[in-house]
Amino acid sequence: MEQEHRRRARYQGTHPRSFREKYKELDPDKYHADVEKVLQSGKTPAGMHIPIMVEEILDFLDIQPGQTGLDATLGYGGHSRKMLEKLQGQGHLYATDIDPIESEKTRARLEAAGFGPDILTIRRMNFAQLDQVAPGVLFDFVLADLGVSSMQIDDPARGFTFKYGGPWTFGWTPPPASPLRSVCGSWTRGSSPPCWRKTPMNRTPTALRGPLRRYSGRAGR
Repeated sequence: MEQEHRRRARYQGTHPRSFREKYKELDPDKYHADVEKVLQSGKTPAGMHIPIMVEEILDFLDIQPGQTGLDATLGYGGHSRKMLEKLQGQGHLYATDIDPIESEKTRARLEAAGFGPDILTIRRMNFAQLDQVAPGVLFDFVLADLGVSSMQIDDPARGFTFKYGGPWTFGWTPPPASPLRSVCGSWTRGSSPPCWRKTPMNRTPTALRGPLRRYSGRAGR
C-alpha cells in the first residue's frame, strides 16, 4: 500500500525559529545552498559547529605527513578534518568524543570526505582517559578544544540547554537520562539540593540557581 504523503507542519512567521523547524539547516547535503547562505551571514547553521582559530592551531602544531596525532574533542570534526588534510594520506589521527550521536555523524561525514579507518581512529571516550586511547603510541601533536558544541546546546532534545523548552537531562547516551526534577526531587530555598552532588549542578553559578529551582518544577512535564 502506497504511503500517504504528509505535508511538513508549517512554522509561524516568515523564518523558522525553533531547532526542529530549521530542517534545511539540519540537512546540509540536501540544502547545501541554504546552509551556505547562513554561513555567509556569519551565523552557525542549526546542528552544526564552526571550529575556531583553525589557521592559528595548524600553524602552531606544524603537522607533517607521516605523523601521529590526537584530537581530544572530535565534535563536529572541523579541526580533525583540517589536521587530516595536513597529513596528506600519511600517518594517523586518533580522536575521542563522549557523545555517541554526534561522533557517529562525524565519523560518517569524515569517511565520506575520504578519511576512513586507515588514517582515522575514533574512540568513544572522555578526554580524561587519554592514556587509554592508544596505549604505547607516542603522539606528535595533540589538540584539546575542551567543552561542548553547538550541536548539543542548540538541540533541546539533548537536554543541555535552557534556551528552549525541554527536559534537562545532562545525559550523553540515548535514551535520555532522567529529567532534572526526578533526580533532584524538591527542596526549599536556601538549602543545598542533593542533585548538585550527583550532577553538573554542583558547579552551577549562583545566578542560575534561582532559574534552576523554578525549572525543576516544570521539568519532565
